[in-house]
Amino acid sequence: MPPRGVLWPYFHRGEPQNRSQFHAHCLAHIDVQRPNGIPINVDELLQAQPWFNEATREHGSCRGDATAMAHHLLNCPHASIAARKVAQGEKDRLDSLKKKDRHGAMVEESDADDEAGGAPAKKKCKRLEKTKDTLRQTHLKVFKGINIPFPSKEKTAIQAQFLRATISANLPFRWTDDPEIIKLFLMMRATADDVIPERRVLSGRLLEDAAEQADHNIRSFAEGNYVSASSDGWKDNSRNSVTGVHIARRGMSKLIKLIKTNKQNKDGESYCTFFLAVIDDLESETGCLVVLFCTDNDGGSHKGRDLMPIKRPWLFVAPCCGHQFQLILGDYFKENDTAAEFAEQATGLIGWLLNHQKVRSIFDDVQQLMNNTVLTFIVANLTRWTTHLLAFDRLILLKACLRNAVVLHRDALIKAQVGKETGRKAAVLTAAAEEQIDLIDDNNFWKGIEGVVQDIEPICYGTNINQSDHTRLDEVTLTFAGIYRYFDGHKTRSVAAGMKKRIEKRWKALDQPLFIFALILNPYEKLSRFGDDAEVNVFALNSAFMELYKRAKLRPDESMSSDELAAQRSQKEVEVSKAFMAYLADRGAFSHWKEHHPLIPLFA
Repeated sequence: MPPRGVLWPYFHRGEPQNRSQFHAHCLAHIDVQRPNGIPINVDELLQAQPWFNEATREHGSCRGDATAMAHHLLNCPHASIAARKVAQGEKDRLDSLKKKDRHGAMVEESDADDEAGGAPAKKKCKRLEKTKDTLRQTHLKVFKGINIPFPSKEKTAIQAQFLRATISANLPFRWTDDPEIIKLFLMMRATADDVIPERRVLSGRLLEDAAEQADHNIRSFAEGNYVSASSDGWKDNSRNSVTGVHIARRGMSKLIKLIKTNKQNKDGESYCTFFLAVIDDLESETGCLVVLFCTDNDGGSHKGRDLMPIKRPWLFVAPCCGHQFQLILGDYFKENDTAAEFAEQATGLIGWLLNHQKVRSIFDDVQQLMNNTVLTFIVANLTRWTTHLLAFDRLILLKACLRNAVVLHRDALIKAQVGKETGRKAAVLTAAAEEQIDLIDDNNFWKGIEGVVQDIEPICYGTNINQSDHTRLDEVTLTFAGIYRYFDGHKTRSVAAGMKKRIEKRWKALDQPLFIFALILNPYEKLSRFGDDAEVNVFALNSAFMELYKRAKLRPDESMSSDELAAQRSQKEVEVSKAFMAYLADRGAFSHWKEHHPLIPLFA
């Protein structure tokens, strides 16, 4: 027989779900698929019918207890009004039984409750409370979650993270002493006061420990390794001149020190002396060997950088190649007057849209209507690299919305610009609004700005590639070659000629043999990037490569006498020359490269 209870008449008993409950199949669901003439209340007959078994599999089952069954009937679209009424009554009865006792315990439900009503449940509740009273430990102290104390190891880690958060968010050290901050943390954890460091601890012991750990990490990163170094200067909030010094290795860059340079002279000789002193400090403090030094390309830095290889021939130097491409962007607008005019018009249009809120709101409404979203306009700024491309590209993306708005809301746009002004000022504002509206409606403007975006996109790609921490010298070479080839095929020949000359000037600032051989020594490239016009001669390449190698090995070695050092270098030069020729010819150790290189991760 099926289990007793007021809800079971509306369900078919399935297989046992556990020791006390059965799977319950809703008869209202099953009735939907019942063939005509088949009674619904004869279990033995139903279980012999294929349609019934299919219906139970398709509609599934619920748990065979009163709560689950009542919930199912109340939400079942096929249940009858009578079934829902019974289910609601049973739900109300169960809710009344689930009141918390004085210890926060809940009265458990079972199928027995379903069968016999509320009296047994009350007896069970009393028995449960009596049993719990006999098992209660009155002297065991239990912490609530918010009052759990911090272990010492966790306390140390949290205080260290306080320092990192303070530095990262540029907060004053006194912020941890602020009573409102302390109150905030106490609201989240009652024992937070145990781990919030005071200002003196934060700016004292914790900062000193972190600095010591940073010094250790930097030395582990640099010691015994060849690195490149770079420096750049700026003004801090107090208008002090500050120079930051970085080192890079294997695609990772680390800030080593900040130097206050208010008294630093700006001439080339002074910069050269300063840069060489920075290198000496880096090598003595971190144990690294600096092979390349990168600086900005302003007047004093440029001259000082050029003097460094004269005083230390084994040292390679380079300007910031990301900045070189940003300078190429400026060169483009100097060589292409038409592009400069379109860029100026686009910049003015963006400024007009951003500076007039009522005007912009009309365009935003059209965006929302057409695209179901509102994108903001981006401001182009030469000191913010790649923003010209982003600003003009966003403008083109919103072209349809802008043109639609000026067609449908021309008068509203002018009114939004003029406001309540009258007379001459109103005429000036009207003319200014009409100028921008006419520009938006001008096909020549959009064609022109699309041409500008097409030209500056490869320049901005070069900027983005070359400003990365993990940019390699061969990638820099390819970006210069790529931008040169792009403008070599430019449709405006005067722009092509002018840009090629300016790109050559930027390329000349680099130590060209180092960058070219970095490309050749990339086994995935070798000589594949050199065309017939390059007239590549492997013997000439070998000679140039050996000159580069000899220069790199001019660094003094005090551990050997001059005669021993000369003999060692002579022997090594012969070996290097043979290895380079074998590399170019795919012989010796390089003979299997073509066969196996697809299996080797790229620059792993």
